[in-house]
Amino acid sequence: SASATNFVTGAATVTIVDNESPSLSLTVSRDSISEDGGTSTITVTRNTPTAQSLVVTLRSSDTTAATVPNSVTIPAGANSITFLATATNDSIADGNQQVTITASATGFSNGTVPIVVVDDEIPTLGVSLSPISVSEKNGKSRATVTRNTPTTSSLIVNLSSSDLSAATVPSSVVIPVGASFVSFDVIAVDDSIVDGSQVANISAIASDFVPGVAQLTVTDDDIARLTLSTAVTSISEKDGTTTAVVTRNTSVVLAMSIDIISSDPLSVVVPKTVTIPIGAESTTFLLTAIDDAIADGNQLVTITTAANGMISGTSDVNVIDDEFASLMLRVDKSSIAERDGQATAIVTRNTPVTNSLEVIIASVDASKVQVPLIVTIPAGQASVSFDVLSIDNTKVDGDQEVMLSASSLGFAIGQGKITILDDDVPTLQIVVSNTSISEKDGVTTGIVTRNTSTTSTLTVGLTNTRSSLVDIPTTVVIPIGAVSVSFSIKAINDAFADGDDSLELSAAASGFQSSSGTLNIIEDDVPSLFIELAATSIFEPNGTTTAKVKRNTPTTNALIVSLASSDTGEAVVPEAVMIPAGASEASFTITAMADNVVDGPQKAQVTASFVGFVAGLAEITIVDVDVWTWTNQRNPLDTDDDNTVSPLDVLSLINDLNSNGSRRLKPPLIKPRVFLDPDRDGFVSPLDVLVIVNYLNRANSGGEGEAVSAPLRDRSVNAVMAFDIDQYFSHWSSDELSMVRRRRQSNSRS
Repeated sequence: SASATNFVTGAATVTIVDNESPSLSLTVSRDSISEDGGTSTITVTRNTPTAQSLVVTLRSSDTTAATVPNSVTIPAGANSITFLATATNDSIADGNQQVTITASATGFSNGTVPIVVVDDEIPTLGVSLSPISVSEKNGKSRATVTRNTPTTSSLIVNLSSSDLSAATVPSSVVIPVGASFVSFDVIAVDDSIVDGSQVANISAIASDFVPGVAQLTVTDDDIARLTLSTAVTSISEKDGTTTAVVTRNTSVVLAMSIDIISSDPLSVVVPKTVTIPIGAESTTFLLTAIDDAIADGNQLVTITTAANGMISGTSDVNVIDDEFASLMLRVDKSSIAERDGQATAIVTRNTPVTNSLEVIIASVDASKVQVPLIVTIPAGQASVSFDVLSIDNTKVDGDQEVMLSASSLGFAIGQGKITILDDDVPTLQIVVSNTSISEKDGVTTGIVTRNTSTTSTLTVGLTNTRSSLVDIPTTVVIPIGAVSVSFSIKAINDAFADGDDSLELSAAASGFQSSSGTLNIIEDDVPSLFIELAATSIFEPNGTTTAKVKRNTPTTNALIVSLASSDTGEAVVPEAVMIPAGASEASFTITAMADNVVDGPQKAQVTASFVGFVAGLAEITIVDVDVWTWTNQRNPLDTDDDNTVSPLDVLSLINDLNSNGSRRLKPPLIKPRVFLDPDRDGFVSPLDVLVIVNYLNRANSGGEGEAVSAPLRDRSVNAVMAFDIDQYFSHWSSDELSMVRRRRQSNSRS
């Protein structure tokens, strides 16, 4: 408004637009606090009227570093209120942490303020053991190394033991990402030294970390003892020496006197005592072998070291005897003849003669020299003698030097030699593996052997005193490197029954004495007759061929051979034929017979026999020249060829005449099923029926006839037959009957 004296007051309204929005603000008493219990007072202020109270929500951006109340209330009439921010101690060396404190309320802008929480930890490694005490014998403890830093990356930790003679650890381990620890094994070391319990510090070290350490106690399991070793385990009896080392497993702060003992002072000598000096675990001394000049074999000597309160140490030394137990062999002659030669040999030992000694005697060529297998040197004696005998081997091998040996377990072999003077001449020998073989397929093997050197081949001629009995090669060759060669002997089968026989086989070669052997041939043949035909077939009738009967025996005497034919209706032979003395065969004739029957080719067996001989057999074929006709050649009235004349034969004709009538017959090409022409006139007609009927009537009334069937003896048959015939002829014309009568008369005249 505006006013002045005597003026009406002027007024106008102005609106003031507020440019602040409701907001909260935070202030701190300290902007950094210690992680270890540190606090800071924070004031939250509003910029709005204070007529009403205001609830403010509080929040820390990292509660693992600092915490605040969940909320505070600014009372009515006040524009602010205070609260505490308290540091959180996380025991992790994660460095200073900046935390943002935020205050918020509905309708208000947030207020924030930063606070730095100062870390009070440093990066440190920790080591723990379970168990903390182990035995040095197979002892093991499980160790765990931990870190107090964030686990966002892996950490390489180096490990060490303060006493590697007590315990060992890996050179390093890795704590992996996401892990705060890793475990490993601590292994106790068995040092074989009596040193009591040992403490080893197990340390874990990493860059920028305070190292971690834990102590492991390793308890001792050892017993005070001495150990003894030698540079070699064997020494020669002659000037042999070696060094020995005696070692203690106890404290070395004092010297220690050691007693030395040899189990056999006659084989090995040692000093009586030695001293292990202060600060030393061992000392050396010399072992010396004694040469006793006796072949008593190797000696095993035990060296013992001893000291008070200590378990003794021992070691064995084998003293090698340089005097070998030996045998000596001497022969009193340098040579003997191969035939009946004899010498004396003496075997001697170089060992004590307390006990007897069995000695094995051997010859390197037992085919030349014979010696006893065993001789015995008696107790109290150093030697014994035995005979050496030559062996005559029949082989031309020149003079041979033969080594003899004498041996016994534990003794060096004694050797001697003797020359065997050869007395043989080059000779061949022939032997037959089987001295008797069969004449039939008999085979055996002959072997020719030489008694000379095999450095070259040898051609040997073979001969046979009976070349007709066996077949052999004329020569054989004994190859290089072989003393013999074999050849095949095959018997020759002569088919002659002349009994068993024998022959001589001989082998000969230039410069060699010949040899022969006997071979027996066993006869396989028996006295037999054989028939040989000039022709294997002949024609009937009266066809002939010549046959020979042969024998396989000596021809000293004549032989009358009986002959026979198995079918004289087809072929005939003489009753006998004579094989004269001096001849092995005789001839005879075989003649074919005429049977007038169409029976095709027929076979006949011709036999030749004599007592004591296997009969001879031959088969000859008689060729049939007969042909088929309408008349049965064996019996014209047997029309059905059943070997019987009966009414059936009549019926066969009547049936044919009823079917086909009377007619001239053409010659048949094969055997007829019914023989239609019993009267042989070349026609089939009622006359053929009458021929059979008349025959049957005569036979039935007691006339001559043959093979009449039983029904013909019944009179009623004639009546039936007469009825049938009359009935049959009743159908014929007078001309047909006249023709039949004329032909019948003509046949009768002929």
